Amino acid sequence: MKRNLLFLVVILFFAFLIGCGTSKPLNETGKTQGDESLPAIEEKQEKEGDEKALLKKLNYEVTSDKRKSQITFHMKLTNPTEEQITLSFPSGQQYEILVKDEETEEVVYRYSEGRMFTQAIVDYDLPPGESQTWAETWDFKGKEGKIEPGKYVATVTLLPAPFTRSSVDKNPFVKEIPITIADNSEG
Repeated sequence: MKRNLLFLVVILFFAFLIGCGTSKPLNETGKTQGDESLPAIEEKQEKEGDEKALLKKLNYEVTSDKRKSQITFHMKLTNPTEEQITLSFPSGQQYEILVKDEETEEVVYRYSEGRMFTQAIVDYDLPPGESQTWAETWDFKGKEGKIEPGKYVATVTLLPAPFTRSSVDKNPFVKEIPITIADNSEG
């Protein structure tokens, strides 16, 4: 019994030594010694900061068209810079639309509610001076339920990485649009 325990301790000790000796130490730039091709931590953070600043330079516009009992939201993202920008979406859900009653702030419509989205990364290359558009129609008297006449606010948000629904306050791609639904559905 003592012999088996001693053998197990010796094996574990050698396994620990072997595991500890396989990593390379970091030099003062944050790279591993002997491998200068890996980006330094500071370089990665600087690049991410540059990407966020570049994303904030994009022009995001939202308009809406109302016809009878439907509202179509038109989203347009334009690249006014001289650099091509690749926009990545972490899933098939590329935007969120939230409509609230202006007075009570009750949510009367959420685009993503009851929908399933693919779990695939979707990329859009946005060359200089080019635009990407999206459109979504909400039938406010259809299957989502009849909406009473009144004033509403639609919040239309693009959801590219690194911005997600949980970080909407930091997302530069958020627009609010006032909506008025009249008694006759035309106003």
